[in-house]
Amino acid sequence: MTDRQPIILIVDDDSEFGARIQEYLQNCLETEAVEQVGNGAEAVRSWACIQPDLVILDLIIPGLDGLGVLEQMRRPQAAKPGIIVITDFWQDNLAARLQALGVDYVLLKPFALDTLGREAKALLGRERTFWPRVIGGTEPYLLPNLQARGAFCSVRQILQQVGVPERVNGFGYLLESITLAVENPPILDYVTKELYPAVAGRFGTTPARVERGIRHAVEVAWKKGNREVLQRIFGGNLNVRHDKPTNSEFIATVAERLRFGQELASK
Repeated sequence: MTDRQPIILIVDDDSEFGARIQEYLQNCLETEAVEQVGNGAEAVRSWACIQPDLVILDLIIPGLDGLGVLEQMRRPQAAKPGIIVITDFWQDNLAARLQALGVDYVLLKPFALDTLGREAKALLGRERTFWPRVIGGTEPYLLPNLQARGAFCSVRQILQQVGVPERVNGFGYLLESITLAVENPPILDYVTKELYPAVAGRFGTTPARVERGIRHAVEVAWKKGNREVLQRIFGGNLNVRHDKPTNSEFIATVAERLRFGQELASK
C-alpha cells in the first residue's frame, strides 16, 4: 500500500448501521475516504468507480444480493480489495463459495465494532492475523481447518448445541472468550486480569458483567443443555460431578479441543 488514505466501500441497506460502521472506521483507520451505498446495483457501480482497498458487504441487500455483487466484480481489477462480508444469515455451504469469490472474512451479526476494525486493519496491511477466518460475532470458523479435517464446528454451533441460549449476554461473551483462548492460550492463566477486561472492552461493558454473564450462560447449559454434547466435550467429568464447571474450565475445555482439532459436536 502507498501512503494515501485507504478507500473503503460499505454496502448495507440499513443506513443507520452503515453510518455507525462508517464513523467507526473513519476514526479507527484515520481515513475520510469511506463511501456507503444501500443496494447491489449501487455497490457494483461504486466498486468499479472508486476501486476501494476494502469492501464491507452485507449479503442481504435490495436488488442484486451480496453474492451477485461478488460475482459481478470477479472481473480483473487493478488490485483486489480486501473483502469482509457481514450477515445475519449463515449456512456452512456458503463458506467455500465465498472463499472462491475472494472473501477474506465473514462477520456474523451481531458483532463488536472493534472486531470489524481489527480485521479491517489486517486486510489493509497494518496488522497480521492469526489465520484466515470466518467470524460469528467474534468467534472463528477456522475455515481452512474445517475443510482440511472436517472435524470442527464453529464456536457458535458448539454453544448452540450445548444449550447456551443466544438471547443471554453470556453467549456473546463466551464466543469472544473462547476465540481469545484459542488464539492466545496463555490468556487462560489471567482470566480475571486479562481475559474478562479484553472481552469487556469489545462489548462496551465491565469485566464483572462479563464474568456474571458467562457464569449464567454456563449454568443454563449445565442445567438444561444437551447432555450428549456435554458428555462429548467434558467426558467423564460429567458423570462424577453434578456441579457446573467454572467459567475458566468451560472456556479452556472448548478452546483446547478446538486448537487440537477434536470433534466437539455432531456434524
